Amino acid sequence: MTVVSLFPSATELAAALGATPAAVSHQCDHPPGVEDRPTLTGLVRDLDADPADLDRIAARDDTYYLDGDRLAAADPDVILTQGVCAVCALDAGLARRATECLDLDAAVLDVHADDLDDVLANVERVGEAVGRPAAASALRDDLDARIDAIADAEVLD
Repeated sequence: MTVVSLFPSATELAAALGATPAAVSHQCDHPPGVEDRPTLTGLVRDLDADPADLDRIAARDDTYYLDGDRLAAADPDVILTQGVCAVCALDAGLARRATECLDLDAAVLDVHADDLDDVLANVERVGEAVGRPAAASALRDDLDARIDAIADAEVLD
């Protein structure tokens, strides 16, 4: 299963599940080693006016672009992205547009959270999407235990 991630927290989550992305966004720098992966995104203002550079762009908005050549070369099964903030990272709409434009057979998973329950649910959603449900369940159990330990410690104080 080939995974690409278009924002840092999804990259970290996928790696924690044992599915380190094959390619990442320009913002991804953790865990160690992902900074050496192909970079799929960048800031539009940094694009060179060279037509060859512009031809490889599969999707863009006012802030970010997605490199179609690199995305196609990664040939992902799953693209992890977000749909909450088009300023914070490339959004799910652009990822879907690029996937369609390039005729990729990849699932685009919008990973976002409004609260802690959503964060924990995303562990399992991403685990299912990247074919690591057992790892996701174990990570979720660990996170739940850590949250409970903190809550218990606060009660004691």
